[in-house]
Amino acid sequence: MVYKQDSTKVYMRSWLLTSVSSLILFSTISYIGHFHNYWSKHSKAYERASVFIKTETCTNPRVRATLGEFNLCDESETILSKEPFIAALYDVAEDLNICGHNRCTILYMDVTKNLYKWIIGLFVIALVGIWVGVIDMKQMWEKKVMDHYSLPTKID
Repeated sequence: MVYKQDSTKVYMRSWLLTSVSSLILFSTISYIGHFHNYWSKHSKAYERASVFIKTETCTNPRVRATLGEFNLCDESETILSKEPFIAALYDVAEDLNICGHNRCTILYMDVTKNLYKWIIGLFVIALVGIWVGVIDMKQMWEKKVMDHYSLPTKID
């Protein structure tokens, strides 16, 4: 009997270790794929920005001033400020961040939009908790009364 419990513990421990290891492995492979996609995208944008920044649109101050805010020179300078490798690392880090890609903002908007549902849900949970607590107190009171009026028993 003791042997069976020990083998179950070993089995559960190995199952847990295998599951966690598999999760880490597959997540790493997935993020390497995301990194490659981001790196390819940023490399293309970097090459295009480096070509565009050398055109007359960006080198001639008169043309640039005439375009005002309707030019891609500022965007090209922003793209060229980070190497594609670093930009891809930033994108993967944003994927891993809990609030990356505005997830926290979206959650905040969802919660505030459905605030009445949250309040009603919390109120219902509180009522269920009170109901369960009252039942538990009633059962404890009944057990206390039963113990008070029962005869003592001999324990060997």
